[in-house]
Amino acid sequence: MNKRIQDAINRRLWLLKCQWNKIMYHDLNGEKTGISVISCNCTGGCVMKEYNMRFMSPTINLAIGAADFLKFCQNLRYYTSLAPSLALEPIQSTQTYPLIMLGDILIHAIHYDSFDNFCEAWNRRVSRINFDKLFYIFSDRDGFTVELLPEIDKLETPKVMFAKEKYDDYDWICVVPGFEKEKEVGILTDYMQGITWKRRYSVYDFAKTFRELMRS
Repeated sequence: MNKRIQDAINRRLWLLKCQWNKIMYHDLNGEKTGISVISCNCTGGCVMKEYNMRFMSPTINLAIGAADFLKFCQNLRYYTSLAPSLALEPIQSTQTYPLIMLGDILIHAIHYDSFDNFCEAWNRRVSRINFDKLFYIFSDRDGFTVELLPEIDKLETPKVMFAKEKYDDYDWICVVPGFEKEKEVGILTDYMQGITWKRRYSVYDFAKTFRELMRS
């Protein structure tokens, strides 16, 4: 089957699953008690949509390099208190999206068409962050090196890192099959092969983790 057709079918199935989850996971959508999913890329936004979660996080529709994202998580209150500014360097991409500076952190505002639209969404979602219930999503993409692992491990916040391989002593790493011979995992929001509603990040049990976090 043509991949384009397969992806179109999978998206329809995924959207139906999202509608079903409005019933199954309605408890994850509390405005005051909900979870803030802080993600290095678009994975977090898709996960929140899939589980009917309010966007209580500013890291929606964007990507942050591995080292910068670690720094962002280590100093979350500080960086979310800063005002974004438009980066003055050229974009090395076929896409025309804004590059944003948040202090010394570079944000690729991939799915925003202007700086103003980014700032409006960022500021609105920053105001919703629940610092008492955070969950971090890392990936071995975008400049990741194994030297970052010990520092990520020091973060006391619940977390997962999607990777092409398992690293000993880190139980928060989730291996995504099929990338063992690659330098990094593929796009986590892509659908798995075949006709299925599942995206690649579905190898991790977010529902179980979120329910446990809600009870903590």
